[in-house]
Amino acid sequence: MDSLRGSINVASKAAEGTTVTLRLPLTLAIIDGLLVSIGDAFFVLPLANVLECVELTQADVERANGKHIADVRGRSFPTSACASTSASARRARRSSRS
Repeated sequence: MDSLRGSINVASKAAEGTTVTLRLPLTLAIIDGLLVSIGDAFFVLPLANVLECVELTQADVERANGKHIADVRGRSFPTSACASTSASARRARRSSRS
């Protein structure tokens, strides 16, 4: 972060969660990016790091017998459901606070 002339701030509140704030120079903030939503959170991936986007449809899941596998030009790639993974992590954090 120092080499980018940016900063990171982490603020935590008991039973509420953690907020991570990234501050970057405006010149870095205007790069092209791919906006991705996972559950209720949003992330931007720099387009320079994105080679290809592939959508896994319900029909793809059915063809793979219920497994999350993407067929890309005849090659199979396992996928992960980020929304359910992040939801599971949130539930685990909540239950550990109880």
